[in-house]
Amino acid sequence: MRQYVYAAAAVSPLDGRLCSLVLPWMDAEMMGVFLRQTAKAFAPDRCVLFLDQAGWHVAEDLRLPRGMKLVFLPARSPELNPTERLWRHILREHHFGQGPRESLQAVEEGLCAAFHALDQQPELVKSLCGYRWLKTISLTEN
Repeated sequence: MRQYVYAAAAVSPLDGRLCSLVLPWMDAEMMGVFLRQTAKAFAPDRCVLFLDQAGWHVAEDLRLPRGMKLVFLPARSPELNPTERLWRHILREHHFGQGPRESLQAVEEGLCAAFHALDQQPELVKSLCGYRWLKTISLTEN
């Protein structure tokens, strides 16, 4: 039997700040929880999140916190998403590797430890997620 856990992360590639949650499932309601947490973590900054087009990212009942904007990346283009390099760093290179975990709880604990470690290393987060194209975007409202 397969078991699942979901990890969500938002980064500020300009200064290396990170907001992450490990969740038991993912849907529009849980995405809303993550968005509210992200808005708090980055307050009073304006948040622009670059997302793929997963169902819970585009759900009609998704409520955005004030000052937050979602920008959807083209389909099948994970290389444009700044957080994709976090997943590679956590899952493949430093915290999980290829070995199985004994339980879902061990996976959750490993994810939390990995996010905590990254939270303590903003320069590493900047180097992983600071794509050059992000620095060319104007965040002023039109």
